[in-house]
Amino acid sequence: MCENPACADYEKRVSRTVECDVVVVGAGPSGITACLQAAELGLMTVIIETTGRFGGNGTEVEGIFAVGSKMQKELGIDVTFREVIESECKMFNYHINALAWQDLVRNSAGNIDWLLSHGVGLSGVVDECKGDGEVPVFHWFKRRQPDNRGDGSQLTRPLLEDAVKLGAQAIPNTRGMELIMKDGKVAGLYAVNTETDEVTRFDCKAVILATGGFSDSEEMMAERGFDTKHLFHRGYPGHYGDGVRMAASAGAEDVSRVRTYLIKLHIDPLFFYSQTIMYIHQKGLTLWVNGNGERYANELCGEHVAAFFTNAKMSQEKTFSVFDTAFIERNRVNAPDIDKDLEDLLNGDGNNVFRADTIEELAEKVGMDPTILSANVARYNELCAKGCDDDFAKPADHMIPIDKAPFYIVRQDMAVWTSIGGVRTNRKFEAVKPDGKPVPGLYAVGVEGCELYRDGYTMNMPGSCNGNSVNSGRTAAKSAFAYIKGE
Repeated sequence: MCENPACADYEKRVSRTVECDVVVVGAGPSGITACLQAAELGLMTVIIETTGRFGGNGTEVEGIFAVGSKMQKELGIDVTFREVIESECKMFNYHINALAWQDLVRNSAGNIDWLLSHGVGLSGVVDECKGDGEVPVFHWFKRRQPDNRGDGSQLTRPLLEDAVKLGAQAIPNTRGMELIMKDGKVAGLYAVNTETDEVTRFDCKAVILATGGFSDSEEMMAERGFDTKHLFHRGYPGHYGDGVRMAASAGAEDVSRVRTYLIKLHIDPLFFYSQTIMYIHQKGLTLWVNGNGERYANELCGEHVAAFFTNAKMSQEKTFSVFDTAFIERNRVNAPDIDKDLEDLLNGDGNNVFRADTIEELAEKVGMDPTILSANVARYNELCAKGCDDDFAKPADHMIPIDKAPFYIVRQDMAVWTSIGGVRTNRKFEAVKPDGKPVPGLYAVGVEGCELYRDGYTMNMPGSCNGNSVNSGRTAAKSAFAYIKGE
């Protein structure tokens, strides 16, 4: 008898039962890695995927983190764990899990060898990833055409193919819904076919949650302070928070409210990579104000670490970028669509861009106190004239006055790839309870069980999130093997 009360309704609807050793829930990089590793160890393995497409967000990832790989050695690149951990600790005031980083670094070179042995298409290029990182730890996948980006399917496709060759079952359009618990241990899973609504009961000894977070759950994102009406979802669909929900129902600790996201400032509904968004929100060339019309940050705070832009934005309830006509004139060459984009937004129904001939009128249009916004613009212009940002220390060459009408204000929306961190895990990637004890037979991998970050995914160590996906998938599968065999 299942100890989970939610099981009763699903049991009545079961149309088939599948027996196996382990079920992997979610077929992104971490899930596919876990599936192959479990199959290699001889476990009867099933991997299910909510959508009809295997690979998840991993198909858009361009490379993977590693330290001490044979590729780095061949290129004469010498990176030490000390460099990695010192950089991460200082970046976040030691608010990180250093042991998780230690495990990732220690295992990463071996993980690269394992990937290569399964035909993963690494290009041999290792660098800082477009200059975003501090050290050359980013191992690029082979390029895809026509955009010449690293092709993440070079990781997911060969791994899944090898898993199937070893006997693993890969089942699409199947969403894991409830864990079957007996005597406090995982004993199976109920899953629903997303096309037919039929229920399958998987009787197994272990479940590995690789469900990819909760960024597609409007309820969960709204609970965590996001304006879901204007939240752009950059990642692939299917990330509904099922892993966090199921793990919590089994007694594991939900840490999703104190972890982080891969997010970016956005202007809904412009194209995600629009230069208009880049120049208005992310070049430090505009004035940032909150919903009261008060300047709230150094607008260039994310110059070296893009996550800091969104960290600053999330410190306030509502935020906006303010600029003038001279800003548009200066940036037409680098943002060639800026005039058309702004006109389209002004004529659209997004209610996120306003234009006026005076700052006071601009404030009234957006619902701010005109005296507060005008005072903050005047103060900003005063600092621009002085050539020194006494308030927030933005570099002088980015302090450009706002004085040529008409004036503009643009709401700062958000775009999200994924949540990172939801279920608390230990170094075996077992899902653990608030008291630190594991839930027997339950594992969380990839972004679902990531313990590397707290205050933001910085790209300081580029590719580390994908490195964690591979490392956690392999580690969890090995841990599940030991658990099932009673070791």
